[in-house]
Amino acid sequence: MEKVLVIAGPTGVGKTSLSVELAKACHGEVISGDSMQVYKEMSIGTAKITKEEMQEVPHYLIDFCSFTEEYNVKIFQEKAREYIAKITKHGHLPIICGGTGLYIKSCLYDYQFVDHPQDIEFMNFLAERSTDEIWGMLRICIRITGRESFVLLRWHIPERKKAKSLSHRNTVLFTMPIS
Repeated sequence: MEKVLVIAGPTGVGKTSLSVELAKACHGEVISGDSMQVYKEMSIGTAKITKEEMQEVPHYLIDFCSFTEEYNVKIFQEKAREYIAKITKHGHLPIICGGTGLYIKSCLYDYQFVDHPQDIEFMNFLAERSTDEIWGMLRICIRITGRESFVLLRWHIPERKKAKSLSHRNTVLFTMPIS
């Protein structure tokens, strides 16, 4: 198994500058583990590294795609693992830097994501509902299941238009213990 250095933590604690300094000292290359810096249109509000701050250290998965393209944790996992193999192959240290826990864990642990076809009828049903109606449905689901982490809560209600345009397929997360 490849060695990977992970720098994680909340926004504004110096992860980015530390990743560059460590990359320079250890012949490393940086893979962004952030779920928002991947988007070309998300330069404000993400503390995205600039070309100058990179100091010629190779960086991956920054400005990787547009809002109009599909991107999710499964795609991140595939791409990050490809970059880890590529970086390791030429004798450098892969450094994952970012603050999106699920994204980082998906690279390091044996998470398996399974594609399911999108339920068009259900998506159309949701599209016809107001935000208040959807929140009401979620409250009922939480009351019935007792699960605050009910999967639809991760649908980011204020960003419904983006969610609709990016939901080409549904992805389900399965975790498996590592021995």
